[in-house]
Amino acid sequence: MSVEKPKLREDLQPVRASMDGRDVILLRDPLALSSQVLALGTGTVGLLGLLDGTHDVPELRLLAIRAGGGSLEAGDHLENLLGILDERCLLENDHYREARRAIIDDWNAQTDRPAAFSGAAYPGEGSELSRFLEEILVNAPEPRRQLSDGRLVGIMAPHIDIQKGWPLYGAAYETLRRSATEPDRILLLGTGHTMDEGLLCPTTKHYATPLGRTSTDVDLAIALSGACGGAVDDLPHKGEHSIEFQVIFLQHVFAEKIPPLVPVLCGGASSLLARASRPSGLPGVDGALELMREAVGGAGLVVAGVDLVHVGPKFGDADPASSILPDALEHESALLDALESADAEAFWSEAAKVEDRYNVCGLSSLGVLLETLPEGSSGVLLGRDVMREHDTNSAVGFASMAFFAR
Repeated sequence: MSVEKPKLREDLQPVRASMDGRDVILLRDPLALSSQVLALGTGTVGLLGLLDGTHDVPELRLLAIRAGGGSLEAGDHLENLLGILDERCLLENDHYREARRAIIDDWNAQTDRPAAFSGAAYPGEGSELSRFLEEILVNAPEPRRQLSDGRLVGIMAPHIDIQKGWPLYGAAYETLRRSATEPDRILLLGTGHTMDEGLLCPTTKHYATPLGRTSTDVDLAIALSGACGGAVDDLPHKGEHSIEFQVIFLQHVFAEKIPPLVPVLCGGASSLLARASRPSGLPGVDGALELMREAVGGAGLVVAGVDLVHVGPKFGDADPASSILPDALEHESALLDALESADAEAFWSEAAKVEDRYNVCGLSSLGVLLETLPEGSSGVLLGRDVMREHDTNSAVGFASMAFFAR
């Protein structure tokens, strides 16, 4: 072991799952430093909680033995676990830092952002992917309400698993296709699930997928980075799905006419809510928001790939989703009402009221969308749904919406 007091990496994504009939915890590494996703028995969760950098290995072994009812095998299991975590670069130590540096150097040398989910979340071959996306669009549900006759200026679509959320992906992007809008650029907002700090994370990289290579508005991305205070570490884009899923739909809708993109990830809203009443109130952010407003205000389009409430044990709640959902969906409805009215003050007032109790992972992205829509815009809810994960007693809300300017 290369550290005296092992500490689990804070950017890992623990996910509850079922494998071969047993409950497991998957430790997903957004940097993919190991080619394998680590699956651990649920009994290991307590041991992971001890890896906070305050205990050396002998102390950890003793704690594991005590937790195991005095079994020496529990101590051996702990040491074996540490070995596996170290081997896969999942601990905060020199082995991990060296591997991360190599990943960063390789990433910084690339001009393109390769597809991270091709062949897994969606078909990896171009013609097959086109058929997959077309089937989603032609089977999209009709909007619940009549659409505005104004100019389409924004789209809100899910970033949940496409297989589970396809009707609402379809509702959003079929609305875009029918609008026949021809934007001169697309501001593409996603949730930065692995962002450590900051609200905005633009990238100058061009997104590449099985449908081809998009063009990023590099000059605007550089300007946004400067407005955020200088060079922005865009590594969070590497393994993030929230933007990649929108890119493939945009490529399918626009084909060879897809305009330049401006991909921007938005960080967590909890720190924002503690420091300001809305994104424009954060120091150093308003300049970047003004650049975004200019990009959308002419003939641009803003697209946000977001999900809504996340409740249940999978997301840190002690209670099952079934007991939380009624209140969570009431909160979600209030947010959607504010979005339809394009009322940023009402949106953030509702968010602050519950202090993001229901883990709305698209909160900051939606807040930025509201800051960048042209004045006089309004939204039309195209549909909403809840994905219930019975194995983990958890649930995720998601929706799609179109925004029009008068």
